[in-house]
Amino acid sequence: MIERRHLDHLLQLWTDPQVMSNVGFPLGLHPDDIDLESYLSDAEEIAPTGRIRGIHMAVELKDGTFIGEAKIASPDEQGVSEPDVKLLPDYWGRGLGTEIVKLLIDECFSLYPDCQAVQFTPNIENTSAIRLYCGLGSEVVGDGFSPPEASSLRGFAGVSYLVMQICREVWEEKGRNEL
Repeated sequence: MIERRHLDHLLQLWTDPQVMSNVGFPLGLHPDDIDLESYLSDAEEIAPTGRIRGIHMAVELKDGTFIGEAKIASPDEQGVSEPDVKLLPDYWGRGLGTEIVKLLIDECFSLYPDCQAVQFTPNIENTSAIRLYCGLGSEVVGDGFSPPEASSLRGFAGVSYLVMQICREVWEEKGRNEL
């Protein structure tokens, strides 16, 4: 879960142009647009029914070093959950993203029995993420574009993205360890 000790690290992550250019912020988020306190209260959202709507987690190495964040959202009405991972650039290319994404997919399917697919929406220029999701069995099911006016946050340049999904059946058939 996100804790107060993670807030400065989240600010570092979200203001990093390398990280945030993949989600349409080529200069990173502007610090004045970030309400860090809200992330403490939203770290685990519980619906009135008791169902977990989403989880926001810090990603740390075994020694406690912060390397990024991960989120899981409860499935929408079609049974699709959309996790998100952001890692600091110093930790790219080490296979950590692959292991984190595998854990998130496992968690989506185990936490939400009604989750039928896990969906990713990588920037079309983020070939590393696309290769990762394909390697885990995801298929491209569409594409999209979020125009600059889609965000009220300053510095959003718009982003073209793919829509990629892995179905529960594929994940369970191939098994997490095979992928």
